[in-house]
Amino acid sequence: DEGTAVAVDSVGNVVLTGRSVLETFAGTPVANTGRILVAKYAQGGTELWAIKAGSYSGGNQDTGTGIAVDGAGNVLVCGVFYSPLATFGTGTLTNAGFADVFLAKLDAAGTLLWTRQAGGAGEETAGGVAVAPDDSAYLVGGTGGSASFSGVIVTSLSGAASDGFIAKYAGDGSAQW
Repeated sequence: DEGTAVAVDSVGNVVLTGRSVLETFAGTPVANTGRILVAKYAQGGTELWAIKAGSYSGGNQDTGTGIAVDGAGNVLVCGVFYSPLATFGTGTLTNAGFADVFLAKLDAAGTLLWTRQAGGAGEETAGGVAVAPDDSAYLVGGTGGSASFSGVIVTSLSGAASDGFIAKYAGDGSAQW
């Protein structure tokens, strides 16, 4: 188990992401048994909610790597999944290569609003996410080849093992650039 990123909302609640094999949170079973963890604590440290995503099937390294909170208290989390399939809520993402990036938005109560994927045949990684005042999200990471970001293709430079990227998503999850 490990925490990899933390953020604080406008009222002092703490959200975190990382990975975990635990099946309970504050004594309550967590619905999905994947390894990606997103949890929220009240300002005083009381556990409020937790969700898990991803898979145990080949997903030893599935991890949330960045987290941010928008003005409405919605949580944006990014990360990487190595599993062939990764479950987020009722939806499943299919890995396009070695590792793919995800960006997910949850409401303040932890309900999944949407999930987006970026990937290709190589290894894509997510380094972090930030939210702008207009609720758009900026995702940074690396790509090892050609990767599709909701139909927008990004290709590494010729001969490069990996190149950095920055992508912008609107508040509804549509890829902007």
